[in-house]
Amino acid sequence: MTMPEVNPSLRLLKRNFCKGQVGGGIFNMTGANTRIIDSTISSNTGTSRGGGIFNSGGDVYLRNVTVWNNNGSSKSGAGILNEGGGDIYMVHTTVAGNYINANFIGAGIVNFNPSTLTLVNSIVADNRNASGGRSA
Repeated sequence: MTMPEVNPSLRLLKRNFCKGQVGGGIFNMTGANTRIIDSTISSNTGTSRGGGIFNSGGDVYLRNVTVWNNNGSSKSGAGILNEGGGDIYMVHTTVAGNYINANFIGAGIVNFNPSTLTLVNSIVADNRNASGGRSA
């Protein structure tokens, strides 16, 4: 997937302290085309999945974004969860310091097949699960 450079549909300075069952910070669904540029998505909780960003079948473009210090209370993808054939394209984006309160997978990013995740000059680091293990 090649996501063209276009005007952003969403520009955040910070997205803080939000809580939802899925997608505590950003919830993106099938048919939605969301672009987030020059932003920080932090301190959000997905009580089930996708604390920072939850994408199910939509397209998400991130440029110069930090997804940091988000929490997954029970399942997968404290930072970002991508499923349902969704596409996420990340450029100069950092996903770090996210924490999942269980021993499930992907404290930083979870990408379920047939979804697509593309990272260009991006960092995924220092994400942890409840047992202290580090995971992408």
